[in-house]
Amino acid sequence: MQDNPKYPQDNVIDAVKDFFTERLTRCAQQGIDLSRLIIDPGFGFGKTVQHNWALLRNLSELRCFNRPILVGLSRKHCIGDALGTQDTHDARGIGSTMAAGLAYLNGATFIRTHDVAWAQHALAIMQAYQPQPEYANG
Repeated sequence: MQDNPKYPQDNVIDAVKDFFTERLTRCAQQGIDLSRLIIDPGFGFGKTVQHNWALLRNLSELRCFNRPILVGLSRKHCIGDALGTQDTHDARGIGSTMAAGLAYLNGATFIRTHDVAWAQHALAIMQAYQPQPEYANG
């Protein structure tokens, strides 16, 4: 799965969107209540480091499905790759926490993490940063 994964035109977000379109359609056809489902774009599974970063940058595109989004970037290879020679246990935890915050800002509803307290702190900051609805239009 990890050996040389490829997507049409190297567009991982469109491939993931196509996958969820097909799967959610099939679920609906089988009578599954879609409100019971969440989507997980599968960071690290069948994706290169570059695919994972592209997916994170474009995560908000998955909001089109009106389903909660689960993101599991904690301690993934792409975090260690970004850290390079600074990749230590604590550094990867901090990097994972930063990625969780970015995922939240890009539409993630649920964050899977190894470092729960760090993620809680990061998400508290991200939630404080987000504009309040009454100020969203200026």
